[in-house]
Amino acid sequence: MNKNIHPDVEEKIKRRSQNKKNTIYYKPEIVFISTFPPKVCGIATYCEDLIRSLQLKFKESFKIIICPMETGDESYQYTEKVEYRLNTSDAVSYLELADRINKNDNIQLVMLQHEFGFFNETKNGLSLFLQHLEKEIIITFHTVLPKPDQELKEKVQKISNLSKSIIVMTGISADILSNDYDIPNDKITVIPHGTHLLPFIDKTSLRTKYGFKDKKFFPHSVYWVPEKILKQLWKHCPKSFLRIRM
Repeated sequence: MNKNIHPDVEEKIKRRSQNKKNTIYYKPEIVFISTFPPKVCGIATYCEDLIRSLQLKFKESFKIIICPMETGDESYQYTEKVEYRLNTSDAVSYLELADRINKNDNIQLVMLQHEFGFFNETKNGLSLFLQHLEKEIIITFHTVLPKPDQELKEKVQKISNLSKSIIVMTGISADILSNDYDIPNDKITVIPHGTHLLPFIDKTSLRTKYGFKDKKFFPHSVYWVPEKILKQLWKHCPKSFLRIRM
């Protein structure tokens, strides 16, 4: 014993040191609510990539928990342990999930990937979840529809009001939320989608591979083309030049 320290003080120091050794420190947890592989879905792949990148960069800072969204007809087997699931076909499932997340003191944040089609089967399911959730939530909008009717505008505004922040992929989406939905700019963050890096492949070999070696063609990245545009293309382009995939 140190002669310069009172025995009672030294004993307190020993107990405090022992308590520190016995204390278990839990990392803060973030719950990701999304679709996940093996479901074939672009958002599932996006979220998987996002989680992998966050774990690579911040694995010592927090723990990530996945919460797959599934309809009542779906049941996937996932590579990671699943502690939470959301049945998007059942309104009660939204309330049960909110309650379970609220009871976990380690959860500090919820990240939800939003696509309108995910939440069509229960009219008020998402609203119920957001209203009952006591944790902060950040929502990523994968689709932002311009010129909404009043019902859609109010629905998106309600989602925004109940969330900490909204993430979109493009500046145009941010402008639509601000101008068409009256969402405050300081609540919107733009994070570009990104894509997988692919090796460069010579255009000639690609044309040969897909049967276009001796043909003229024009590529485009529009998934939906108005019928009147297709009719104009069909009318003015030679049939040998036009190849439309419906």
